[in-house]
Formats: sequence, C-alpha cells, structure tokens
Amino acid sequence: MKRSLGVILLLIIGLGVLSFDFASKPQSSTALPPTPSPAQQQVVQEPELEAYFKILGIKNNKIGLVYGDSSDLTGEDASYNNGVITVNPKLSKTVGLQMVGHEYMHYYWRERLSEKGKKSLLDDLDYALNSNSWIPSQLAKPLYNNCNKNCKIEETYAYACTSLHDNSLTPELIKHCNLVLPGRYNITW
Repeated sequence: MKRSLGVILLLIIGLGVLSFDFASKPQSSTALPPTPSPAQQQVVQEPELEAYFKILGIKNNKIGLVYGDSSDLTGEDASYNNGVITVNPKLSKTVGLQMVGHEYMHYYWRERLSEKGKKSLLDDLDYALNSNSWIPSQLAKPLYNNCNKNCKIEETYAYACTSLHDNSLTPELIKHCNLVLPGRYNITW
C-alpha cells in the first residue's frame, strides 16, 4: 500500500511539473518542438584547446573541442565525429595543435565543403599524395586498414593541409588550405 501511494504521489508531482512547464512555454497544438541541430546545441570547448583554434586562425564556435580518453579515440591521438573534435589529453602542446588542425580539416571536408568543391580538389590531392612518400606511409598504417577510397581522399586532404610543405602542394591547394586554416604554417613542417 505504501509503495502504491509513493508511485501515485510521484505521478501527481510529475504531472504538476509538466503542467507548469507547459503553462510557462507557448506550445504548438500539433507537434513537439524540433530537436536542435548540432549547430544550435551548446558547444563545449576546452579553454586550452580553444587557444589552438586561435593559433590556427580558426573562427568557429559551432564545433566542440574536448579532451577524451582512449575509449573515445579508438587508437587515435584525436578524432572528429558528429561536430566534436576529441583530443588525447596526454599529447604535447605541439602534437595537440597538429591534431586539432588535422581534425578540423576533417570537419571542413565533411560539413562545409560541397561535392563540387571536393571534386575540384581531386587532382590537387592526387598530386599531394604522389609528390611525397609521407602520406602514403601514413595511409599504410593499420589504423587505415578499413579506409575506402573516399576515406583516403579525405585523409590526404587533412594531411596535405596540416603536414606537408608547400612544395608538395599545387598553388590551388595552397590557396585553399590557407583559406580554411589560416594558421597552418604554425604546424606544417
């Protein structure tokens, strides 16, 4: 009996809270409010990592920037997924800066660059891939065993803009990389 009264009391309190919420907010009579898009949700940015955005010349407050542990990163030093760059907190500042730039390029490729823009860069990315042995050596690592052609193109894009000298890039790709990542010379070798 006491348990039944407790459940009934909780239901009454819950209904009171719900009626208060509905009374204080204008509601549509036909639909629930839409779920906010990732761009509308509050974005979390770690202050130290946010400083990396400034060094790299990135003006973007719509992307999350957080530290994560090995369970978040699955063997990587950093990753970009669903609007969030996650960085291993054990990285040095130099490597962390490099990783944030690289993962930002993944964000830009997936979220900002149109299909037409991607296609216009394919020859330039092919040149970057074949102008040195470094990117192919990176793509040969076990981390990329399941990486298909599109994945390798995206990785080449991220590596080209953050890890190669300009002499390994076409003038068009240099211009693009500098536009997207104005502070890239702080991280390229």
